[in-house]
Amino acid sequence: VAVRYLAAWTGTPLQPAATVLANVAPDGTLAPIASLPELARAAAGAGHTRLAVARGQGKIAMADLDEAVDLDPRRAELYLLRGSAWIGMGENDRASEDLDSAIALDPDNRRKVAAIAWGLKGQIDFLAGRLTAAVEDYDQAVRLSSEWASFYVARGAAWNARGDLENAVRNYTQAT
Repeated sequence: VAVRYLAAWTGTPLQPAATVLANVAPDGTLAPIASLPELARAAAGAGHTRLAVARGQGKIAMADLDEAVDLDPRRAELYLLRGSAWIGMGENDRASEDLDSAIALDPDNRRKVAAIAWGLKGQIDFLAGRLTAAVEDYDQAVRLSSEWASFYVARGAAWNARGDLENAVRNYTQAT
């Protein structure tokens, strides 16, 4: 229920592997939860790859995610969750560090973490205008998980922004 509420509240399409680490108060606002480290570890164990935290609770959430990583430093999903949260807070350098850690812990994408991490790195590079790096990041994401259309679409957008319409169209076509 909380995930659907947050998606409707923010106008964000519902992601299939999302975790909301907040309580929904009776007035509809989001409030922090008490035991975030345990819930983050449980969410990571369930394969959730995105994180939403209550507005204004980013620093508290990050401290709790730090604790979760300290408790289970070999769990790639925790670095992915924390990297996703860093992106949401506009801390892309910190996000990149965590995404690199996630990739290092799941280099062959056995846990479906590395592909998503590469996709998020592509997003960071694309938004920073590092289009060649974005294409290379998306190449890695596609190499690890060629069935995800969103990676082709994102790579197509990067090619398009580079002015290479042929490669952009090729990727958009592969996404369908």
